[in-house]
Amino acid sequence: MSIRLSKASMKNEKLAVETLLPPRFLFQIGAYLQTCAHIELAICAVITCLEGCFPPDDNWLNKYSKNRKTSTSELIKKLRRTNKAKNNHGFAKDLEKLVDWIDRFVDNRHLAAHGAFFGSPEGFLRVDYLRNTGKKNRQIMSKRELRSPKQW
Repeated sequence: MSIRLSKASMKNEKLAVETLLPPRFLFQIGAYLQTCAHIELAICAVITCLEGCFPPDDNWLNKYSKNRKTSTSELIKKLRRTNKAKNNHGFAKDLEKLVDWIDRFVDNRHLAAHGAFFGSPEGFLRVDYLRNTGKKNRQIMSKRELRSPKQW
């Protein structure tokens, strides 16, 4: 899917979210989310290859696409299960560090992707986020953090 935006049409228009949050924060959260997306994209390709299916194979795209549809928690489990294949390629330690990092910060990624952020001129940043921890344990998380507008 591609999106075409002309600079002329966007020149004087503001999105509603631009009235709620500083431009630097919007840029930073967008860059963070795209970094997460590209890491997940690469991990899906790595998992597909570690499972023994490579791009020249006829079934590679199907297996890769199946991995792309997998939840982040399941991707982490799949990577941990590929120990023998990782060792054969000599990057097991590096991949394990990456898996640990993803596992450790997956909630931050979800918060950034699904949280509704609000900023104030006084320097407050608030996010409203519903964390789905199971049917019985749903909780609303509202975080407040005092930050200097210069940090945005």
